Amino acid sequence: MNAEMQVILDQLEEENLGIRKKAIEALKKWEYQLELEDACLLLEKAAEIKPLCEDEWDIHHML
Repeated sequence: MNAEMQVILDQLEEENLGIRKKAIEALKKWEYQLELEDACLLLEKAAEIKPLCEDEWDIHHML
């Protein structure tokens, strides 16, 4: 796995909304190809239930 992608995946699990927002913004700007395994991990992380937040940017509002 790409080290930068691992950092982003770890940040997506953070309770701190600022860190989670940073990870989401990094994914929006991602310009590299993903290996299939990395793409699957990213989808698994996106499917996990996280605490809801009131901020509009939070990925939970996009689901």
